[in-house]
Amino acid sequence: MKLYYLARPERIKEIRHECHWLMLGDSTHVLVAVRWKDEIHEMEWAGREGVIKLPHPIFESAAALLDEHLEHIKKRFPQAKTGDTIHSVLKHVAKEDPWMRLHVL
Repeated sequence: MKLYYLARPERIKEIRHECHWLMLGDSTHVLVAVRWKDEIHEMEWAGREGVIKLPHPIFESAAALLDEHLEHIKKRFPQAKTGDTIHSVLKHVAKEDPWMRLHVL
């Protein structure tokens, strides 16, 4: 399963698993989707400075994105709004880049 993050671009090269990312309208953060093979690598990378974890798409699917998340996401996807969940945002993102969907067909 893919997990989603906001990260500074220099953090991308540290991922050693299948990933894909999109610039968010400025050079400070990118939206990243990663298919981790194990929890250890995910926890290690997600805990680094410059990485902001988005809600888990299954276990936190009803959780609203934080203002910190929306601040970055709205730079490329201005239709994102307060109260949106990870799934709400992924609907917008997947229209531009199908690989960013939760499940790739």
